[in-house]
Amino acid sequence: MSVHQGGIRFPLLYLEMETPLGRMCIAERAHTIVYVWLHRVGPRGSPVSGVCAQHVCPGKTALLRETQSQIHAYFCGALREFSVPVTAEGTPFMQRVWGATRNIAYGTTKSYAQLSQDIGCPRAARAVGQALHRNPLLLLIPCHRVISARASIGDFAYGSALKHFLLQQEAAVCACE
Repeated sequence: MSVHQGGIRFPLLYLEMETPLGRMCIAERAHTIVYVWLHRVGPRGSPVSGVCAQHVCPGKTALLRETQSQIHAYFCGALREFSVPVTAEGTPFMQRVWGATRNIAYGTTKSYAQLSQDIGCPRAARAVGQALHRNPLLLLIPCHRVISARASIGDFAYGSALKHFLLQQEAAVCACE
């Protein structure tokens, strides 16, 4: 599988790794991370669910290895913000939602309504939730930090148990400081 960008073909390279959440896949195209997802439970509606199973192009590029290293550091509590280049394909609205979500500080949460306010669409909380549901970059776009207005966990493409785990891990790291 390859994707055309400006007339040039770029293969989709991926690397698999074990995490506390399960087997994770990281995919790179044209020197940018384009997907991070759990192999066993690809997000509903994801354009890449099953990519690893199809053996697209396994690779161990420097960028994939660096992303793997940063994800390991995140789970060890040593990394709060990812610095690898990312590209998430989506509508302009999705791009705004994902960009605002990347600005949510480690160990904190925002409601869907707060995030919709942040992007200048105060009545778009449900649309924000739908955009987050299609997030192709698990952890790198930290959609797990977005909760319902009633402070309940809210929906998560990978299930509420995994969302709760990620929020608890971040809270525990912050509590140790």
